Amino acid sequence: MIALFKKNLPVPAVYAFDEDQDNLVGGVWTLQEYIPGVPLTEVLENLSEEGTRDAFFQLSQCMLQVFDIQLPRIGSLEIIGSIEGIRNLSESDLDIRVGRLVTLKGLRNPHIVGPPKDSGPWDDVREWLKSVAQGCMRYQPDPDKPLPPADPAYIERVTQLIDETPDSLLGGPLSVNGPWALDMWSLHNVIAIVQDEKVVKLRFLDFEGMQSVPAYVRAKAPFIQDVPEEWLKVLLDSLLEHPGFRHAHEQGRTARHLLNLAETAWIHDPDDTSIKEFREGNWHDEATLAG
Repeated sequence: MIALFKKNLPVPAVYAFDEDQDNLVGGVWTLQEYIPGVPLTEVLENLSEEGTRDAFFQLSQCMLQVFDIQLPRIGSLEIIGSIEGIRNLSESDLDIRVGRLVTLKGLRNPHIVGPPKDSGPWDDVREWLKSVAQGCMRYQPDPDKPLPPADPAYIERVTQLIDETPDSLLGGPLSVNGPWALDMWSLHNVIAIVQDEKVVKLRFLDFEGMQSVPAYVRAKAPFIQDVPEEWLKVLLDSLLEHPGFRHAHEQGRTARHLLNLAETAWIHDPDDTSIKEFREGNWHDEATLAG
């Protein structure tokens, strides 16, 4: 969908699109442009140190190109109107807006029977955080295979904490919405073209489950499986050269922890340990929507 919204991004063109409305929990299928090259994860071990450093710099520039896109609400992009008969969506002028939020979190549970009860969109970051805490975006479970019951009183304490958090820690540049997808953090989904043992071009292959979320969410420190810490630091250092990313990364730590608190509000916490850790500033900066 992001390819249809912003055509100069390093992503494949989209030729066809089907909402798969017969799917029980919702789903979308796309026919995309073929992207030549190989996954970046298969390339890195054959690059020199200088070549690897340059590859991660290029990756940071692709990520920042996506980071700079601003969207008006929290949710996911959707097409308004009919697309019947359109042969190449990427070359068409489509009416695209931010609609309900698409989430992959919990989708692999074999006992779900329906989509989330309330998936937005949201104009207000606090209302979104409260919806997360209240479990509105969790897929509906099979009544015969219910999830562990949540504690309404604990959820209320988390939502109260969301209300109490100062605007300075949630608003302003931190609340600017833009596209984010878990696939951006998988080198299997980054396609590289290599010439003379050097990456000359990178493109994102898949933005499955793309969401429009606040800048503080999108500016977390990158964590990519099977990538050594030293190269993750190279990637982060390149990202931090962007003033907007740096601000959202450094000033958004409290907001990311609040999001993590909201995401885990359904987990039984009889001693309010997580709330106490939040108030004391005792946490690791690792929170993000898991898709």
